[in-house]
Amino acid sequence: MTHLTQEKDAVVRRLSDDINQFKTSHHLPDDLESMSDAIGHLQKQAQEVMSQKPKWQSYFQGQMITKDDFDFISNFDVLNAEGRTKLLSDPNTRNQCAKTFLTLMAKLFKQQTLRYLLTLMDQFLREDKSRVEIFNTYAKMKKEQLWAYFFNMFANQDQFVVYQTSRILAKLACWSVERMPTSDLSYYLAWLKEQLKPQVSVVAFSGHCL
Repeated sequence: MTHLTQEKDAVVRRLSDDINQFKTSHHLPDDLESMSDAIGHLQKQAQEVMSQKPKWQSYFQGQMITKDDFDFISNFDVLNAEGRTKLLSDPNTRNQCAKTFLTLMAKLFKQQTLRYLLTLMDQFLREDKSRVEIFNTYAKMKKEQLWAYFFNMFANQDQFVVYQTSRILAKLACWSVERMPTSDLSYYLAWLKEQLKPQVSVVAFSGHCL
């Protein structure tokens, strides 16, 4: 076992122990099903969000998104699961997919649009776990830090945006071949620990996606 792996495992164990201790001291439930009411409410919200498609044409006409991003998202948005699978079989399209989602996350600020974009991303990742590698491959190619795109979303004032971001991060962290860097893993687990309060169910919501 390498020193780096040992360090990562130590971080996970330490924060896991802290979280378990916090849960015990606050008498929080161990099973996710006991938080089903909160999870069910958020899932209902997700369904409502997906019923309100953004007007991508307006964003393009207002020069808020590029033609490449507009062409991809407007096409991707109307496809079913089978259509998305066919579309993403092309390596160039996979790169465009990652670019478009990450770019729109960073550039668009309307809450309803962010809600929709993140829910769409979560949906297409759930269709095929291997799609998390679309984002890893793109980040490597661009020599960018993938995790920063999502950590930045934690500052959003819309709690649903934060929930969906956490769901996506959980998928990327658990389903990726690439391990999350130690510093990012430590930050993410510490953030989850901070959210683990009786009135907040973000940890359950994140874990429920797996």
